[in-house]
Amino acid sequence: LENLPRPIGLNTVQLLRSASNALGMGPKQAMKVAEDLYSAGLISYPRTETTRYHETFDARTSLAPQTRHPTWGKAAKRALSAWKSLAGNA
Repeated sequence: LENLPRPIGLNTVQLLRSASNALGMGPKQAMKVAEDLYSAGLISYPRTETTRYHETFDARTSLAPQTRHPTWGKAAKRALSAWKSLAGNA
């Protein structure tokens, strides 16, 4: 099992840019997914300017179950595939 460092957090603008570039999402869809993930307790509030993750955040563990979701499952799969790139380890 490979252990990767947490990625640098995203503020709202960076979130939208990453969702577009890495996942092919438009801003409306990206914010909807972020709000749904927030409502499920999987991420911090999506409309923020903070770039820090909680020390216990594990994106792989958080994203893996989302790959089966009918709405954002494909985006979660792309995020998992791009994990190293998103974490700044490309």
